[in-house]
Amino acid sequence: MNWILWRNLALILVFFTGNSTLHAQESTVPAGKMVYMKTAYHTTFKVYIAGPDEAQYGALLVHDRWGLNEHVVRWADKIAAQGYRVIAIDFFDGRTVENNIMSREIIKSIDPVWVEADLRAAVASLASPSRKI
Repeated sequence: MNWILWRNLALILVFFTGNSTLHAQESTVPAGKMVYMKTAYHTTFKVYIAGPDEAQYGALLVHDRWGLNEHVVRWADKIAAQGYRVIAIDFFDGRTVENNIMSREIIKSIDPVWVEADLRAAVASLASPSRKI
């Protein structure tokens, strides 16, 4: 996958500024949970889901080159604390990244077809008649 596509996927990330609840003391215990979702190709992928199932709004959180790590989980929990249903996809299939070289190699190995399938499944999961994404 080229860097431009990866960068564009990362732009889905939602940032909040000026909200005191985001700057409150962070809990070390994740509020959400890791689960597996299924794509239209009947393959599975790991996601972190947080926030109320009945939330009016949904947010799709895409990790950067370091993968779905504790930092991304904390952001998902912060966004969920605002009342959103959040899904953070693990595009690295559980692989952890320790340096830039490893990150580049993992990103090169990712098939864009599977990334699109994962994104479509996550968006479909977030979509509901009463929820805005």
